[in-house]
Amino acid sequence: MDGCDVLVAGDVFLDLVFAGVDGVPRPGTEVRARDFGIAPGGIANQAIASRRLGLSVSMCSAIGDDAAGSWCREILSNEGVDLSFVVAAAQTSATASLAVEGDRAMVTWDAPRPADSAAPFRDLGDPKSIILYLDGREIGGDEMRTAITRGAKVFADVAWDAGETWRRDTLEALAGCHAFLPNAVEAMAYTGTEDPHRALSVLAETIPVAVVTQGAAGAIAVDSLTGESAAVAGVPVRAVDTTGAGDVFVSGFVAATEWGLSLRDRLELASLAAALSTTRVTGSLSAPTLDDIAAWRRAADGRAQCGDTDAQDMRRRFAFIDDLPELARAAHPPTVPGPPPREETP
Repeated sequence: MDGCDVLVAGDVFLDLVFAGVDGVPRPGTEVRARDFGIAPGGIANQAIASRRLGLSVSMCSAIGDDAAGSWCREILSNEGVDLSFVVAAAQTSATASLAVEGDRAMVTWDAPRPADSAAPFRDLGDPKSIILYLDGREIGGDEMRTAITRGAKVFADVAWDAGETWRRDTLEALAGCHAFLPNAVEAMAYTGTEDPHRALSVLAETIPVAVVTQGAAGAIAVDSLTGESAAVAGVPVRAVDTTGAGDVFVSGFVAATEWGLSLRDRLELASLAAALSTTRVTGSLSAPTLDDIAAWRRAADGRAQCGDTDAQDMRRRFAFIDDLPELARAAHPPTVPGPPPREETP
């Protein structure tokens, strides 16, 4: 795993996503969904989203040795995710997600982890970046700190606090992290503030790169390493299902960081990737590829040329997309040398 672009660490879930639901059912009642999807979820969202953006990805997790787990492994493997450091659990965790009124409601079951679930971390090598999901069940804390000392950048997100106690000690796990990317509700709750911008300021006091996502409203961030601050608006799309959009945002931000984009463009790319993922059902399997992003850019250009003022704004905001293929190639030079230059015949 030495040299992989991204190591994702956390739990994999089987996501059952019901979209187009008019409301959450009351006890004793039933509601119908207009769409449905099944996909690997949890940390698999970020693994697949990162892979689709051209990053090499390895996973450290425990996946159930059952039918659901086998299917998740197959999907992840087909997407090109390295599963060499995944251990077997007895069962696979699961989440049922209901897409309701532009957001989602979820029911989750956490499968017990095997005692040796952190064992693979001892051989994690030297990944460039690590995406870590803070949920009180973090894998391999000591090994993670070792990776940080060896140069890995850790991008952390948090799980929903089911008890809504929002313990400040959860944030202690952020020590040494490069970036923290909670949503606005989480950021305000963990910092004890009542405004996303104030929450961002508090986070930026201790975290090098602090990002607060605001759903369809966009995102705000401070990069204390470069002195940049930025705020971007959301990208208007016809959202079908927001499951995993925050995870796709994180992957987009990680990729943009590796490609050396400015803070504003990091936020723009992450917001665009997240927005595009909401136009289809499920999180991981709706994550866009670089080709999807390029196609969106071409479509926006076409509308802009026809006088669409909103599309003209999008064209200005996302002009940097034209450079992404070259930036991605520069970050991933060919591992097999090409043929030697041909000698000229005198």
